[in-house]
Amino acid sequence: MDQYVEITRDANVIISFQESRQLLDRIGISGEILHTPGHSDDSISLLLDDGSVFTGDLPPEAYAFDNPVALSSWRLLRERGAIRVYPAHGPSRAMDATRLG
Repeated sequence: MDQYVEITRDANVIISFQESRQLLDRIGISGEILHTPGHSDDSISLLLDDGSVFTGDLPPEAYAFDNPVALSSWRLLRERGAIRVYPAHGPSRAMDATRLG
C-alpha cells in the first residue's frame, strides 16, 4: 500500500522567492528557489550555489524556441549562474553557454 500523505492547505508555510535562500539554508541547502514559468505559470526551479539547477517542468530550452516565457526563464537561470541542468524528464546536461534564448 502506498504511504501517500495528502497535502492540505492547513499548516503550510508560504514564503516568497526572496525568502527561499534563508529557508533552504536552515535545512542545509545552499541555493534559491526561482519562479521559472514556461510549461505552466506556477513552475519553479531550485538553483544551487554550485550551479546545479533542478528545473521541474520547465520545457527544454532547445524546444522552447516559440515560447518567449520559457526562454525568459532559461535566461534568468543562466544569469543567476546555472551551469548544469537536472530536468524532471531526461538526463542531466551542461547548460549551453551559447544559447541565449
